[in-house]
Amino acid sequence: MHAVHARIKYQENVLKEYKKHAENGTILKRLKSMKSYPKMQSPEAQKRVNEACHQVECTVLDQAIREIKKNLAAHKEQYQSLLQQRQNPTQSFELSQRWCEGFKFKSPNSILIVGPSGCGKTCFTKSLLLQHLDELFASPPAFIHYCYGAWQDGCRGMHQHGIKLHDNLPDEEQLKQWFPKDGGLLVMDDLMTEGGDDKEVKVKLFRNHLGTTTGKCTSTKLIVCVTMTDNSQDLDVFGEPIEEDEEPENTDDEDNDDEGEDEDKDDGDDGNDDDDDNVGVNPRSKLKQEVKDHMKTTLAEQEEEQEK
Repeated sequence: MHAVHARIKYQENVLKEYKKHAENGTILKRLKSMKSYPKMQSPEAQKRVNEACHQVECTVLDQAIREIKKNLAAHKEQYQSLLQQRQNPTQSFELSQRWCEGFKFKSPNSILIVGPSGCGKTCFTKSLLLQHLDELFASPPAFIHYCYGAWQDGCRGMHQHGIKLHDNLPDEEQLKQWFPKDGGLLVMDDLMTEGGDDKEVKVKLFRNHLGTTTGKCTSTKLIVCVTMTDNSQDLDVFGEPIEEDEEPENTDDEDNDDEGEDEDKDDGDDGNDDDDDNVGVNPRSKLKQEVKDHMKTTLAEQEEEQEK
């Protein structure tokens, strides 16, 4: 929708310029001034300039203006259609009643809605918030706070339904005020990439309010986020992934490998106290396997419950 609106504005400006040139005869004057150039004094060159002037005066500008008006009308019609769809989200996005009855989110959890620009993510989210919360959640949230990176028309009217709108990400103190005890739903629209450049804020949001634990891989400096809820089936990694044939860096010499293993055995569990903050794990191996095992267990439990 934003792209269509941008094209409309661009074509309106182009049309304005073309009409201005047509009224003032700017292009025609420039062409006629070429006759005085030293290299344009030959009869053949003068003839080509005269032909160009005739074409511009008679056909070129008129055809260009007609074509721009035609495209502009088509884009305006497309924009109005998109605008009408956003004003009627229920007609654009009808959620499957069968799917809603068969699956409900348990708190705490996180939902990720992705798609290209202008595909309707905000409109879809608005439809969920205003009409389908009871169908999606076993216990609807007591508070809903909607944080946006850029204002969109789809946000209009949300405050009338008790949804509080905020510009950009909150800090930790604001989160404590927004969600004192009962908890609630925090929506982040265009903030994970555009509005929220502070990784610390994102990590705190995931850890404290979306039921997740975080760790930093010392070998790759990736921010790894692993959801730990009962219905968790996802592993999110923020940063550049390790190449297939790349191994984590080893700060110890090969000669000290055996000595390090002996020290780990002697220290027992005491040596693992510092590993809570720095998880030196390749997300393509051990960490990913643990999540897969957890997913299999969760799916098996859900199948058993459905059979009962």
